[in-house]
Amino acid sequence: MKRLLAGMFFFGLGWSQRPVGRESLPDAKSLVDRHVQESGGWEALQSVRTLIVRGRISFAELGVSGKVTVYEGEEGETYQVMELPGAGKVETGNNGDVEWERSTIAGPKIVRVASVPGGLLRPSALRGLSLLPSVKMETIGLDRVDGRPCYQVRLSPPAPLPAQTQCYDRDSGFLTRTSLSIRLGDSTMQVVTVLRDYRDTGPVKNPFVTETQMPGQSFRIDSDSVHVNEPLPPEALDLPEDIRILAARKKDDMRTLEPEDDPDRPKLRRKKKR
Repeated sequence: MKRLLAGMFFFGLGWSQRPVGRESLPDAKSLVDRHVQESGGWEALQSVRTLIVRGRISFAELGVSGKVTVYEGEEGETYQVMELPGAGKVETGNNGDVEWERSTIAGPKIVRVASVPGGLLRPSALRGLSLLPSVKMETIGLDRVDGRPCYQVRLSPPAPLPAQTQCYDRDSGFLTRTSLSIRLGDSTMQVVTVLRDYRDTGPVKNPFVTETQMPGQSFRIDSDSVHVNEPLPPEALDLPEDIRILAARKKDDMRTLEPEDDPDRPKLRRKKKR
């Protein structure tokens, strides 16, 4: 789901500007740096190891709402538990290698399996810091979020991490929207998240309201509490046994490239089922 930590990539430079037609747009790194300072500063953000959010989640189109708890690890691992009327317990998780779902009604399901170790992770605040030397940033224009003007910044991290567009409020400096494309098999899904109501959460400020839109679904999380650096329960990082078994089967069934007659012309061959 969303990135609830304060920002995704961080780098500090002085405020500079570049002309674009009649506008003068701030340098992208300066915008990110301003958000960092408003969120608590570099040292505070580097102290963040875990995040636990508890609150309510609502699906406007369905007219359904319930309790939600979101856990996030230092490397970007996520685990979410929802309790919805009529649906019971719904879990989603992503440890970087396997993205999965499990519910009272539908049972366990594998959403994606990474082609490389950790390939499904999105960078947390700390992981983003280490990626900065290879991240391209560019201010691409002006936009509005909730009627307020914001600067659009395009971030292009190294593969396999997806590029994204962020919007920084012109007055407050806070990150107010992220937009990225997630590849699912042969298709691509656009995910847009709006972040609101930043409050103190110990060493840093975090948004207490997030609203996410994707094809066929939108949901909103209103946080009752946001805790930084509390220990995560084992289930937030470890795969459940039934999910682990399904993931192993899916990996076993994946196609592999193996050369046959022509070593320069690899062909697909599916492994035989036992």
